[in-house]
Amino acid sequence: MFRDFLTTAEASSVLGLHTETIKRLCRLTKLKGEKVNNGWLIPKTEIEAFASTYNETSGRPSGSNGSTDLAVSRSVPQRQ
Repeated sequence: MFRDFLTTAEASSVLGLHTETIKRLCRLTKLKGEKVNNGWLIPKTEIEAFASTYNETSGRPSGSNGSTDLAVSRSVPQRQ
């Protein structure tokens, strides 16, 4: 029975993601796992399905970080 499931450490190795990312994906239900004691068990079929559809991105989406474009375009008054 447990051969059909992976821990977060095993899933992170398979997917090439950090273990905390796997835990976050489980909490957000983007990966369907079962919380057991203090960890997650994720079905192998779920990992395979997720791997085929996952589009890895890094960091914040562009334009959502409070861009400083406005600050750069303003002129700064000179001291006299």
